Amino acid sequence: MTAPRVILPPSHATCRESGPFPIGTISKISGVILSEARSAKSKDLLFCGPATNPFRFNLKSLRMQLYAITDRHQLPGSESDQRTALISLARTWAQHNIDYIQIREKDLALSDLLELTQQIVSAVRKENQTTRTLLNGPAQIALESHADGVHFPSSVPSTAASHARDLFAATGRDAILSHSCHSLKEILKAKEESQRNPHATTGNTLILYAPVFEKSITGKDLFPGRGLDALRAVAEAARPIPVFAVGGVTTENAASCLTAGAAGIAAIRLFLADGWQKLRRILP
Repeated sequence: MTAPRVILPPSHATCRESGPFPIGTISKISGVILSEARSAKSKDLLFCGPATNPFRFNLKSLRMQLYAITDRHQLPGSESDQRTALISLARTWAQHNIDYIQIREKDLALSDLLELTQQIVSAVRKENQTTRTLLNGPAQIALESHADGVHFPSSVPSTAASHARDLFAATGRDAILSHSCHSLKEILKAKEESQRNPHATTGNTLILYAPVFEKSITGKDLFPGRGLDALRAVAEAARPIPVFAVGGVTTENAASCLTAGAAGIAAIRLFLADGWQKLRRILP
């Protein structure tokens, strides 16, 4: 069957057939790819551009990246039960190819945080060598626990990211850093750091933008979502750094985040149940 034709606009004239096709570029074309795919029996699209030769792209390889965030207090039982259940949950995430796991247990004493992080990292590595584990906490603990990197809230000093990269680099390791951002200003700040630091690349820098739909704690909405238009704007500003949508993301609205330019989605509650597994691909 002939593949549907998608005409790339002039801004995408530099796209090439070789190498992975950027998720942001795909989603930027005003949703035409998703609409074409859903209406076509073929899962292949033929891309054409003013300066490119036509080439095929198989939509089965278009993949939503998944970023799970821990919160042991959402799990039942005593403190000991919760920690055990959290390690088991992280193991399950790794078995199902979650891309990133953020350990966000900020109320723990540093010694307990180190121990729990080591246990989660070990459990994840035994199941999946490609799932990356990041610590929302001190970079030194992330390093000692053999985590893959660090997550930074938006409130941290501007020097924290460079310090973490340098700390990992001193031991011959590459740190993956993710940044919580709530505004275009914070997006540009994270992007500037990644461009300035010699150890930073678009492959080891992530941005978590929130809240897209809503931000709620214990069922009470605290902040309204900024919406998909805002997500689209920050994803464009952050490019080529991947942006993950956070805040009120569900299995029903996750795909719309990709059409707005996000590389994937990040959440706590979404990954506590099994429904997230349908998000492994945005197309059946």
